[in-house]
Amino acid sequence: MVERFAKELDGGTRPFANNSTPPKPNEANCCAPWPATPIRTGLETHFHVRLDCHRLAAFPTHAEATLTYRQFTSERAQLLNQSSELRNC
Repeated sequence: MVERFAKELDGGTRPFANNSTPPKPNEANCCAPWPATPIRTGLETHFHVRLDCHRLAAFPTHAEATLTYRQFTSERAQLLNQSSELRNC
């Protein structure tokens, strides 16, 4: 899934790539380690992205300074984006 997100971001025309459909069971199992800092950091370094584990999304590495990233990762957005269909970890 991270590889797919990285490919979607590769063109540079999208501010982020995310999983807007419920993850398949095999994808959900792969996403479970994302919150673990060493694993997430390894994935981010390998694919040159910044991951948001709450909604399974990837941003360009420089995105932390953007308004889109700050809004996406805000506490309010994280609460509003909670969905049992999209969160399967």
